[in-house]
Formats: sequence, structure tokens, C-alpha cells
Amino acid sequence: MYENRTISIGGIGKVSVKPDWMRIRLDFESSSKKPETAFGKLRDSLERFRSRLSDLGFETEELRLGNIKNQSDKKYIDGKYVDDGFISKCTCAIESELDQKKVIKLFGICGSDFPELSIDIRYTVERPQDVLAAILRLAVADATEKAKILAEALNQRLGPVLSVRYDDSELSFDIEPPTDVIGGALYDSADEMPEVEEEEREEQVNIVWRLEDPV
Repeated sequence: MYENRTISIGGIGKVSVKPDWMRIRLDFESSSKKPETAFGKLRDSLERFRSRLSDLGFETEELRLGNIKNQSDKKYIDGKYVDDGFISKCTCAIESELDQKKVIKLFGICGSDFPELSIDIRYTVERPQDVLAAILRLAVADATEKAKILAEALNQRLGPVLSVRYDDSELSFDIEPPTDVIGGALYDSADEMPEVEEEEREEQVNIVWRLEDPV
């Protein structure tokens, strides 16, 4: 009766993740009527920022410098774009263990000491593959438990797995820092700083089994 019968069951795995890592993007930019002046201003900003890293709590080797790009600056005048000097840009990056005190200090110098610097910070996890593995284990266990119940109700037993399907795109763990941290708020003690909250992440798997007659 159940020859060549299959069942397809979905399972969900869900975990709570507390960010432990941060990725920082630093965009430096300078402009001038002369390309060499724009380049010199950018180079000076990079050197000044590098010299401040220890004050911010970072190690010098944590800063990854990108390539410097030079381009003409354009302005829209009388219905057309015209050259208006030159721009030098450089995108740098820092990856480090999550520390909100460092983040507050970093946002604190942006705009005051480095008005030409824009910062984007994302809280994440250092090893997303470990989190994904935990989620998938739970999802498979959930699907298997459901399949066993259904097979038993049909007076059948689970045969071999025929296929497994899930969204294999990378799970997103990027989280923005709290608003008052972005604003460079100052706290009298570490206890007053906003807590980094856990985030829920989940994944669904779909597993197809063959149903077999009971032994």
C-alpha cells in the first residue's frame, strides 16, 4: 500500500545569539583644488588616526588600510557637471572583539578630531558557521521527530533520507550598535553602558524520507 511512498517534513531550528565581534568600516575623504593637496590631506588624516588607535583601545595591526583612490570632484552648474577640484578616498577596516567602550570612543572622535571620517559599525559573531551548525542540528532534530510521529501514525517506519533542502545563503548577524552608543554617549562606569542584547536567528530545513513497511 505504501510502496514508493515518501514524506516531506519541515523542521525549524532557532537559537539566541549574543554578538561577540564587531566589524568597523572607516571611510576617509579629503578634497582640494589640487590632487597632490587632496592626497596629502588624506594621508595626514590616516597617520593621525593610526596614532590615535592605542587611545581608542585598538592595536595598530588591527587597522587594515585600503587602497587610496583619487578622482575629480564634480559640481552641477547650469545644467551640466563641471570639474571642481579633486577628491582622495580611502576605506579602512577593523575587526575586533566587541567592546562598546571602544565604540563610544571611536564615535566620539568622529566629527570633532576627524570631520572627514565616516564610520559604520556592525555587531556580529566571530564564528557564524558555529551558530549555523547549531541551528541546523536543531532543525534536523525537529523534522526527524515530526517524521517519526507521522510514520508511526501511518504504521510505517522511516526509511532512508532522499533529500535535504535548506537556504544555504549565509545567515545575517549584522546588528547596529545602540543609538546612544552611536551618539558617543559617556558613561560613568561600565555598568551603566547599554547591554548588548541577544538576537534570535532561525533556519528551516525540509527533509524527504522514504516510508517502509514495519519490520
